Amino acid sequence: MNFLDGSLYPENQQPLIITAAPYAPSWVPSDFPEDIPVT
Repeated sequence: MNFLDGSLYPENQQPLIITAAPYAPSWVPSDFPEDIPVT
């Protein structure tokens, strides 16, 4: 890969899009006290 002078400057690069998908469980152990042992 060849880099020309100034090719790594942000104004000379294509836009960067970062996608994030936050994850959290839809249940907690206290929702099912009879099925999930908590110690």
